Amino acid sequence: MLSPNQEILIALGELPPGEIAVIKTCGGGRGSMGRCLSLGFTPGSVIKMLENYRRGPVLVRVHDTEVAIGRQLAEKIIVIRKGASS
Repeated sequence: MLSPNQEILIALGELPPGEIAVIKTCGGGRGSMGRCLSLGFTPGSVIKMLENYRRGPVLVRVHDTEVAIGRQLAEKIIVIRKGASS
């Protein structure tokens, strides 16, 4: 059982639809990092997973903007899982 202070770190591509998370890091090389930053995926940003079919692109809301990103990039973004939104 997790304590309330424990962080659950997962790849963005594993986050279920409807869940909220906070971006921890963007992995990969300079190209991936630059792409993440240009799309607003900066550490500390709150995101909500809108669509994730476990293959193909994912649709997330970050900074009040809906963004679709490819599965490969989504797997390089590590998030802190916060739970389902109300």
